[in-house]
Amino acid sequence: MSAASAALTLPRATGIVRARATRRRRVPEAAQGGAPRGRSRLRGLLASVPLRTSRFFDRPWNRWTWRTLALGAGYFVGESVQNASGAAGDNDVAIATAMLLACEFISKQRYERSPTTGQRAHPEFRWDLLNSFKLGFAYILVLEAFKIGS
Repeated sequence: MSAASAALTLPRATGIVRARATRRRRVPEAAQGGAPRGRSRLRGLLASVPLRTSRFFDRPWNRWTWRTLALGAGYFVGESVQNASGAAGDNDVAIATAMLLACEFISKQRYERSPTTGQRAHPEFRWDLLNSFKLGFAYILVLEAFKIGS
């Protein structure tokens, strides 16, 4: 008899009792009527998104990159709006009023100060992005005005 087969057939006299490993089928907690207790991988991933996003925008290089992209997007949108409204020739006054109100709203939100602390009321990065977008938007409008005037 080999050592491997001898290990499988130990007599009961040695005090070693081999129990058959039984697998119990787990009943899902939803079927038991309770809420899930543990965290799934998806829940953990979704819960970490805000923290990861804030860490991403804490890096100065990433902030400058997104500001530059917002500036370019404002430039593109401003040129598109101007070309579309100028080619049609309809509602020029209404479009100019809407653009002015949007720029003023963004400026007010971005540069507003808290009356109690004197700090910026909205220090979030999204207002910096909107301000960069507004600057690109205003830049193309001034540039186009110089082109038309010359």
